[in-house]
Amino acid sequence: MLNYSWSINDKKLSGKKVPIKQFNQIVKNVSRKFRIKNKLFFDLSFVDKNQIKNINKKYRKVNRQTDVISFAFYDSKSTIKSPLLGEIFICFEVAQKQAKENKWSLIEELCFLFIHGILHLLQYDHQTEKEYAKMMKIQNNILKEVIIK
Repeated sequence: MLNYSWSINDKKLSGKKVPIKQFNQIVKNVSRKFRIKNKLFFDLSFVDKNQIKNINKKYRKVNRQTDVISFAFYDSKSTIKSPLLGEIFICFEVAQKQAKENKWSLIEELCFLFIHGILHLLQYDHQTEKEYAKMMKIQNNILKEVIIK
């Protein structure tokens, strides 16, 4: 079963805006869908635009803001199996902007980004069109289960 902790590192954000109920449902759905039996942990941090830009620049060599960044602690080739999956960083400000652009609620956008981050921790990627299509299909199916309920 997936477990996570979350923190807010964005002074403009209050915990009231974080859709924890939906995030908890996502974690349950992903655990069930991927048959995750062992206890696996990850951290989620909400950061501001400057922080996400700095993380993106330092670790991905991309000097711009982004919506979500995930760091998996191991990959499929790793021989070390740890219960620590990794870290996810979400920029609330970018999520707000994208929600408007995508014409859906902020909760939907945050859930979409949260699922996206978890899938990266589970070794999904979108380097090719085929990978992108597969990842988006999984992501959208999980989102529908959470938002419609």
